[in-house]
Amino acid sequence: MKPRAIILLLILLFAIGITSVYGKPVSDLFKNQFPTVDVHVNGEKIVSTIPSFKVDGTTVAPVRALAQAMGGFVLYNDEDVNIVKPYVNIVVAKEIKVKDDGKYQLVNPFLAVKKGETGSFGVLAEVAEAPRAEELYFKLIITDANGEEKYSSPIRLFTDTTFLYLDQVKDFTFDGSSDHYKVKFLMKTPATDFVTVGENRIYVR
Repeated sequence: MKPRAIILLLILLFAIGITSVYGKPVSDLFKNQFPTVDVHVNGEKIVSTIPSFKVDGTTVAPVRALAQAMGGFVLYNDEDVNIVKPYVNIVVAKEIKVKDDGKYQLVNPFLAVKKGETGSFGVLAEVAEAPRAEELYFKLIITDANGEEKYSSPIRLFTDTTFLYLDQVKDFTFDGSSDHYKVKFLMKTPATDFVTVGENRIYVR
């Protein structure tokens, strides 16, 4: 098979997520032909069963792994591949009230807390352009700087692509062992694992 044909085949296989062809791993098709390269998103390495590689000055990476690392989903059919990246805005406040007109009122939004502080607060997530699916699940988690999960909301199901989500976190302690905490909004479809589609941080001083 000619090199250019191999490149086109690999790009197609990467896009649709196939990891083997004719009973052999896809990686065998370009082993020792193209230099592999590590791809990172915000300092975190993309992990995939198929390595990324360089050819003709261009880096080719697995679409699904890259999309998920950037908070997106890969949807495909017989003709094309579509990466859907939801828009998520996360706000943290000491209190979030629901007014009579249904709108939210943020009381004392904050980005930092004192070391060792314990308290309750609200998290408001504004979500738009979520992927369309018969079943789409979401949850909110809070992790420390090392990625250890400190809080997780119940998993909820929704069908709209645009919505507001409010969660009340009770009696949370900001341990001084971590200089910041990550407030993450995760989604999943029946065919995928949970993907972090939005993130905010609370800094400890």
